[in-house]
Amino acid sequence: MIKLFKFENYKLTISEEAFTIKVFADIWNRDKSKDKSIAISELGFVYHFCDPRSDYASIVSEPEREQAIIEGEGLTKWKPDTLVKEAMTYYEKFKPMAALVLEDTRVAIDKVRIFLRNIDLNATDANGKPIYTLSNVVSAIDKVPTLIKKLDEAEKALTKDLQAVTKMRGGAEKSLMEDDFLE
Repeated sequence: MIKLFKFENYKLTISEEAFTIKVFADIWNRDKSKDKSIAISELGFVYHFCDPRSDYASIVSEPEREQAIIEGEGLTKWKPDTLVKEAMTYYEKFKPMAALVLEDTRVAIDKVRIFLRNIDLNATDANGKPIYTLSNVVSAIDKVPTLIKKLDEAEKALTKDLQAVTKMRGGAEKSLMEDDFLE
């Protein structure tokens, strides 16, 4: 799946193989315009929402990511319809394990970020004892650089894995079924 769409130099490249997959072909074929700008925008949305290589992938909240893509890509007065959502679901099925783990790591780190942002040092339990002690807060803060470093390492590992999947020695592209699985 990862090799079906590529975003380079502010342009979405759609491989010919993508059009052999019904849901992507349906999006393409329903756009009756000459330049296929609607289909390209909709497939671009699928890429930006689902692909771990997208700049929008770091936005953990799906509603926030959707809104950021719509605004950032100039898709004004547009919302993903049933067919686009079907394409997203299909695309998501073929994410490599490294991408799924990276997404889960981002979600966990985002929860830590929200936790730190919402700490109320004045909050107390039913017995009047502080819920958060200064040492607990400092300990949590001390762990943040390690979490960020690990996230960075995971992102680099994913990038390396994706490059290995799409390229062979000599820069030749792998065929769709070369590794006995779709990616």
